[in-house]
Amino acid sequence: MKCIQLTRTALVLIGGFSLAGCAMSGGTQQTGQDTYKTSETRAPIRGGISAAKTAAWDNARSACSKQGLIPHELSHQEINELNVVPTRYDLEFRCSPSVAQQEAQTEKDMTDTLDRVWAACEESLKTPELSPIVGKARLTFSATTKIPFEMLSIDSLASDKEKEAISTLGRLTGDCEIHYRQATAFIDKKYNIDPTISSKYEAAYIHWLEERSDLSLMLYQKKLTYGEFNKKQRDSDLHAIDALNQANVDIGQQQKKDAAVQAQIDAARAQARAADMQAISAMRPQAPPIMMPAPTQNAAQPAIQNRQINCTTQNLGNGNSSTNCY
Repeated sequence: MKCIQLTRTALVLIGGFSLAGCAMSGGTQQTGQDTYKTSETRAPIRGGISAAKTAAWDNARSACSKQGLIPHELSHQEINELNVVPTRYDLEFRCSPSVAQQEAQTEKDMTDTLDRVWAACEESLKTPELSPIVGKARLTFSATTKIPFEMLSIDSLASDKEKEAISTLGRLTGDCEIHYRQATAFIDKKYNIDPTISSKYEAAYIHWLEERSDLSLMLYQKKLTYGEFNKKQRDSDLHAIDALNQANVDIGQQQKKDAAVQAQIDAARAQARAADMQAISAMRPQAPPIMMPAPTQNAAQPAIQNRQINCTTQNLGNGNSSTNCY
């Protein structure tokens, strides 16, 4: 339903008063995947296009909030419903996550991607090819998994049969490093990650995986006993954890510095805008003050304040008299 269309002549004749109650809502309709449209009409006496726009956006927020989302405008139209001024506001919008929700989802997607990489790496260690060294060499890509004391005290070197399994371990470690590099490159490109941030984490992980490959090679070459291999792997894990923690600290400090610098830039811009506005105001011609003329006394009507009046009376006889004042 819409307000009655009126011609200019009719509107002038009735002064628009018959439209005082005109406030119509077209409701909200879904037009596609997460897209909607809504329409609101308000007569000028009810706030006109401004009130219609407010009501339309209220509809949009209500529709999106039910899904835990917020509205983002796709398009809008201000329509001349009364043939005089715009009174109808049509809004098309999409319900989508807020910035905070998008950031949280991005972080979750990145974590899930890397978790899948580590899960695949861990699964690869279950191959029967590593059976000869199970219980002797620590076989996991988890830096927090503890090493049994017994494995730290093994003082034997690898046998020729075990060397084949150690070679497989080195290959699987190299494969895991490749998969990790590919995953981080994908994440950096898809989510436009700041290189100064991603490089700190990647450097810690890559160094950790490279150390593991080097340790596998030394075990294969019989330069390390199993106990020494496991101890060095444990030390490498601790160093990797420290490096990641330090990366978190460095990134946090850098973000604080960046925020402080940005705040200074914003403050400088605000001061510059204020100075510009003051300069523009000073350049505008100043109208002279309007001086009201002092009240003047009409010469034809002299003031009578404090004026002395003298009167004389003349007896004309027969009860008559004449009085003159000056």
